[in-house]
Amino acid sequence: MIDYLKDKEKFKQRAIPQKKKFAASENFDTSRQKEIIDATETILTYNNTELDLQYKDLAGISMKKLSWGMWLVENKSNLLSIRNMIIGFIGVMSWLYFVYSFGLYTIKGIRDDNQSVANILQNIPLHAYFQSVAAANPSFSSIQIFNSQAGKYDFLVNAANPNQNFAVNIEYHFSSNGQSFGYGKDFLLPKQAKYIMSLGEDLNFFPQGVSLVLDKISWLRVNPHQYGNWENYFKEHLSDLTVSDINFSSANTGNELSEKIDMNNLSFQVTNKTPYNYYETFFIIILRGRGGVVGVNKYTLNNLSSETTQTINLTIPNSFNQVASIEVIPDVNILDKKNYKKFQ
Repeated sequence: MIDYLKDKEKFKQRAIPQKKKFAASENFDTSRQKEIIDATETILTYNNTELDLQYKDLAGISMKKLSWGMWLVENKSNLLSIRNMIIGFIGVMSWLYFVYSFGLYTIKGIRDDNQSVANILQNIPLHAYFQSVAAANPSFSSIQIFNSQAGKYDFLVNAANPNQNFAVNIEYHFSSNGQSFGYGKDFLLPKQAKYIMSLGEDLNFFPQGVSLVLDKISWLRVNPHQYGNWENYFKEHLSDLTVSDINFSSANTGNELSEKIDMNNLSFQVTNKTPYNYYETFFIIILRGRGGVVGVNKYTLNNLSSETTQTINLTIPNSFNQVASIEVIPDVNILDKKNYKKFQ
């Protein structure tokens, strides 16, 4: 195809000069010149037609399309140069705009931002606002100490969480005479007051000036969108978890097991009418005399199923004088999703 176009072009280049030569010659008269020119044009027209007829593309590509393709091939380098110039122009303009914007922000924008922040801080009572949304620290009562056995001590402290929308997890230990003991961890639900204790601490000294040290405290926001009204949520999960039939047999009543060691027997029934199964349920046991608390203990019940009743029997060492009442308090972390047991 390319050879065909080249031959056609060569023919034109040979014929056209001849046409001009004869037209410009002064040796021929006007009529003769016209005849020669017309003959030359006829030959060109005939040969062009003949050459065109010799090429027939099976794909139906016309000579116009082929000529356009040839033009593109011949001017490819020029087109690429134009494209590169356009891309370069766009790049230069982009960089100029970036430098202008960055310089404007550095000179004026930063100053305006600082002024805006200053205006906001002046118009909003931030300290009062943060106090209103932040969690308040839990409170702790003075520590009570009980000599449970020879050289062993129980420690009891009453803790309270004043926050309506926050639960708190704490890790703690007790300290006395420069020594640390009674490491443990516990939780406080929103608006909950409960006893925190350390039992049977074997110490070689009598603890004095005991203090509670918080090693770690973490807050959990109780989102109303997730839990709804907290009081209703609390009642649904714990109000139908009850303790009944509490019986206490003191070591002073002539129990056979207390001949050598002071042992007290305690039994009670646990009824779970809630629609939830719990892997772990704690029971805080408070023994009260006429003058206040005389002893403490804690029991852990595993796998408490819904709509069940269980009888708990346990022994409590130590000799308690005049136990007037016993309080057994269920303690379940109802915010811990891992503590819920699926129905089978």
